[in-house]
Amino acid sequence: MTLGTVGCPGLCHTHQFTEKFFTQGEDDQTGQTYYLNPGIFYINIDSLGKSSNNHFNVTAIDCNGIATVTQAINTWPVVLITAPMDLHLGAAPNPYAYSVPNSNANPLRALVFDANTVNEVLYRVDGTANWSTMTAVAGNPHLWEGVWDASALSGGNHTIEVQATSNSGTRSDIITVNIEGCSADAECDDGLYCNGMESCVDGICQNGIPINCSDSISCTDDSCNENTDSCDYIPNNSNCDDGVFCNGEETCDAANDCLAGTPVNCQDDGLFCNGSEVCDEGIDGCISTGNPCESGSICNEDSDQCESSLCSNGVCDPGEDCSSCSSDCISGSIGGTDCSDCFKGQCDGNCNPRKDGPNCPDCASSYCCGDGICEGAEDSGNCSIDCGSTSYCGDGTCDGDEDQCICPDDCGIPPSVETSCTDGIDNDCDGLSDCEDTAQCSDDPACTCGAKKSLCTENSDCCSNRCSNKGVCL
Repeated sequence: MTLGTVGCPGLCHTHQFTEKFFTQGEDDQTGQTYYLNPGIFYINIDSLGKSSNNHFNVTAIDCNGIATVTQAINTWPVVLITAPMDLHLGAAPNPYAYSVPNSNANPLRALVFDANTVNEVLYRVDGTANWSTMTAVAGNPHLWEGVWDASALSGGNHTIEVQATSNSGTRSDIITVNIEGCSADAECDDGLYCNGMESCVDGICQNGIPINCSDSISCTDDSCNENTDSCDYIPNNSNCDDGVFCNGEETCDAANDCLAGTPVNCQDDGLFCNGSEVCDEGIDGCISTGNPCESGSICNEDSDQCESSLCSNGVCDPGEDCSSCSSDCISGSIGGTDCSDCFKGQCDGNCNPRKDGPNCPDCASSYCCGDGICEGAEDSGNCSIDCGSTSYCGDGTCDGDEDQCICPDDCGIPPSVETSCTDGIDNDCDGLSDCEDTAQCSDDPACTCGAKKSLCTENSDCCSNRCSNKGVCL
């Protein structure tokens, strides 16, 4: 017989037992008495109803509990549950057995011996089909442990089975334990808030009803907070997003649920001819609807109106080109009409680089009035839309050689008097400028000085403020 300790540093204290523990033995062959090593004991297996020649016994002390198993020789593995304590010790009641609390975390320990590798140790309660795994204890190759839940079991006797599988085979040890029944709800409390209040019913702890944290607001993220023993309701705007851009961004209100967003406002760019600015769902942005005018009419940006086509009025107007209005908008080849460099000296409208020369009109670039490029035969006279208009009096712009005297329509009405007697300009358009206009400038200080070659005695006598040593103004 081998006696081992599991959970205590020594052999703890002695318990009464109907069998005597021996620390010495007698050799069957020589009859010589021998002494066992400290911590090794044996009992008479014959007294347990088993033949000592065909059986062996393993006994273990686990803190205040003693466990024993007798097994036929050469059968492995050996499994012995050491905690909790079996209600029976051999065939007799165990006077030292204790009741197990109705806890959800009761310890379970077992010794497993085998010369071969132990592959797996499982346990179950009351013979159910639900097996749970035990783990080997580091530093003790034979000790396995687990945690079992007695909180849902009724008070009274229940069985625990530990099953070990090794390369030698599979064997089990089964014990009977007594579970304390609960007497008050407080004994069943697991200390958690969110899974509800546990209760004691007919000596059995019943699970509580999990806390319902729904606030009936669809857009809040509802959860139970174990730290504060309360529910959290967090607004989440993404729960309100309808996937539509142009109706604005929806938001979550903890009291009023999802609120509609503000529709996207597309700012007017101030242009008439590109249409209205609207929100486009395809690009999640604003676009212009395009030319608002019907086919055959012209959009006038200056008047913000759609005007009837002016084709055939002799002027290539905005919106027209050589394709849409060939009668007003000229076109042609930049190469001219000289076909002498073309194949066989003829222009056929098709460029053949292998046969036509570089100066063949067929291979020259073409021009088209209305395309925005002033080229070829285009000029301000026949294609002002590309080349710009020729300046003339009455076009509303005072430019070129125009002034108030020759083009008052563009440059304004001239003043009735000479506004300056020193600027060299005929301000009042009477044909006389500066001091020549004696009617306007005779009293002007600039016109009382001596002109060039006038007699002078000092510089101030001369308009040029320069009197020569010969007495004449320079």
